[in-house]
Amino acid sequence: PDEVVFTAVNRETFMLDQTIPVKVSISIARCFSTQWRSQFLRCSAHLSAVTSLPPTVMPPADAGKNVQTTALGFGELFAYVIVSKSDTLDLYELINDNWKIGEYLMQIFPFSSDPIALPMRYIVAEKIANGISTALNRIVSDDAIRHYEDYFQQ
Repeated sequence: PDEVVFTAVNRETFMLDQTIPVKVSISIARCFSTQWRSQFLRCSAHLSAVTSLPPTVMPPADAGKNVQTTALGFGELFAYVIVSKSDTLDLYELINDNWKIGEYLMQIFPFSSDPIALPMRYIVAEKIANGISTALNRIVSDDAIRHYEDYFQQ
């Protein structure tokens, strides 16, 4: 429960009317890696962008996680989902700026006017899939990223 980003109400709404919540990005590619033929990796955190240090507004102690990435491989399909419930942070942009996922993965949600051409021309190597799948963990563990807990301990 302390790792979830979507509430039970969010999940129930999705189950009942298949409405994908806002600030969700879904991208796919082909991946011929044996490692990603059957693989799942989920990362979550509580992140926000701040304009001053130390932050002037702290999240409530029970705020929980507000960003999540999920990498899923099955067969030759590699799927990567980015979720951000942060009002101050565009997680897709942050990850794309650092790992150029737009060059390797085709975004299928939010929907694009571009048709999906088959066979898919987006092919991602195992090393790239591994890097993308752990992007959120690396952002969180980056020494340049300050965490709210850092300020509470000072």
